[in-house]
Amino acid sequence: MTPDPKELKERPIIFSGEMVRAILDGRKTQTRRIVKDSWFRCLDPENDEDRASAIPQCPHGAPGDRLLVSGEASRITLEIVGVRVDLLQDISEEDAKAEGMQFHNGGEVGHSGYRHDVNYGYVFGTAKDAFAVFWNSIHGDGAWENNPWVWVIEFKRIEPEEP
Repeated sequence: MTPDPKELKERPIIFSGEMVRAILDGRKTQTRRIVKDSWFRCLDPENDEDRASAIPQCPHGAPGDRLLVSGEASRITLEIVGVRVDLLQDISEEDAKAEGMQFHNGGEVGHSGYRHDVNYGYVFGTAKDAFAVFWNSIHGDGAWENNPWVWVIEFKRIEPEEP
């Protein structure tokens, strides 16, 4: 079922500079945002129906809605293609890569692995480990260990139309 264009919404969203670069490079197609609604804590995390009932409550939008990323030199439009609710630490290796974590070949230095920022000196054995460090860098020490419920928003970039 195609959403009615009149019902589609546009919302602003903020990403770090490195994650904007990951979007532009086509490496980032997901974002996780903490669920702040207290009613959600009453749901059973093992019950698929409970989890599905939360999706229409996502404050970031629904499939078909647009996310607007504004920057100093450009505006990026993203279309939401999926929304779900997960515990943060349930992120898969593939989803961590979709969050923009990238593999760096250490070359002569010999330190190959995943990291979230090309300027970040450390590398990690998995994309999930790199994402955990990235999450803590945004939300503070111990944020990963708190394992909050998160909105998982999958998106695709809408290329600007030629004038």
